[in-house]
Order: sequence, then structure tokens, then C-alpha cells
Amino acid sequence: MELEKVIWETAAAVLCKERAEAPAFAERQARAALDEGDVVGHGRWLSVVEAICELVRPPDEEDTLN
Repeated sequence: MELEKVIWETAAAVLCKERAEAPAFAERQARAALDEGDVVGHGRWLSVVEAICELVRPPDEEDTLN
């Protein structure tokens, strides 16, 4: 659960700093981790990429707001 929180916090921070370039930035970080042989870091950065994409995704008609 803590790792998921860190991933979402990282995604939000990268999005605030990098704005429209956030997904590309996170993808570069994932690639760099893999190039360094850091498989765990690669996976975590890929999770950050997914979280960023979810944060910027426009709502669907089926999405509900409370």
C-alpha cells in the first residue's frame, strides 16, 4: 500500500513540474533505470507513467463524481 502511495505522489509531483512533458519524462526515467540494470526502478517508473496517464485522462461519460 505504501508503494502505491509513493507512485501516485511521484506521478503528481512529476506532472506539476514537467506538465505536458510528464509522461515522456517518466518514460525516460524508466528507460534510464533499465539501461542501468535497475529492473525494480524500471517497473516503478512504468507505474508512474501509468499513474500520470490516469491523472490526465479526461473523464468518460460513465465516470461518476460524488
